[in-house]
Amino acid sequence: METIGERGTMIQEFYRGSSLLIEGGTAFMGKLLVEKLLRSCPNLSSVYLLVRSMKGKGAESRLDDFSNDPVSKIFCVVFLHLFKDKA
Repeated sequence: METIGERGTMIQEFYRGSSLLIEGGTAFMGKLLVEKLLRSCPNLSSVYLLVRSMKGKGAESRLDDFSNDPVSKIFCVVFLHLFKDKA
């Protein structure tokens, strides 16, 4: 990946200060996308996940499942580490 001096990669610069809305972030590919963005782009302003009801499960139940998933726990730890100073 091409680096732009001290500032970061082109992707990091593209997302610098951005707020993202991700639909489908609790599904397999969505989890990977969110984890990659949080790990690779530390200067994101906010990441919002749109969680909808599906297959008889409410949004809150799906969010609970998401937060208890081992993959989700890994990037939640990364998220808290990267963004703890921004709150």
